[in-house]
Amino acid sequence: MILIETNRLRLKKYEIKDAEIMFNSLQKNLKHLSEVLVKPVKDLKNISDTEKLINLINVFWKKNERFIIPLWLKNSDLLVGECYIGAFNSEKTEAEIGYLLFKEFEGKGFAYEATMALIKTSFEKLKLKKIWLKCDSDNFRSIKLANKCNFILKNQKIKQLRKKADNTEIETLTFFLDAE
Repeated sequence: MILIETNRLRLKKYEIKDAEIMFNSLQKNLKHLSEVLVKPVKDLKNISDTEKLINLINVFWKKNERFIIPLWLKNSDLLVGECYIGAFNSEKTEAEIGYLLFKEFEGKGFAYEATMALIKTSFEKLKLKKIWLKCDSDNFRSIKLANKCNFILKNQKIKQLRKKADNTEIETLTFFLDAE
């Protein structure tokens, strides 16, 4: 089931048949994505584990809790990365969006294309009033993307810090976009 198509991407729900491609793509990019991958993804040992993860992802879909969406190169079985809509507020009027790209696909405009599709889906289909995205203060590409997509940096009175893999702290920036 295809949810969204852009000029170059097809965004659709994960299916069990995607497990091998997902597993291989994640394994190939573990080091590159180590800062953003959650523990269950980092701990995948085989395709069977990946099938279980896909089942869990699909439970989140059924409950409308979180939508983890693979980014496929249009007209191919090439997985470019993932995006998501989740962390909804209690009224389901606001949510976080995000993306990750596999290393070989960075810098080619795929994150922009996926983000614009998420914005449209968030406001038109999910009827959200506000969305936000977060990135580290040293992630200049994501900051540039947030600005290009008209997100506004939240004025943070208290710095939001997170520990990186090397145990250093980095500030997390939050950008907001309101429905028009």
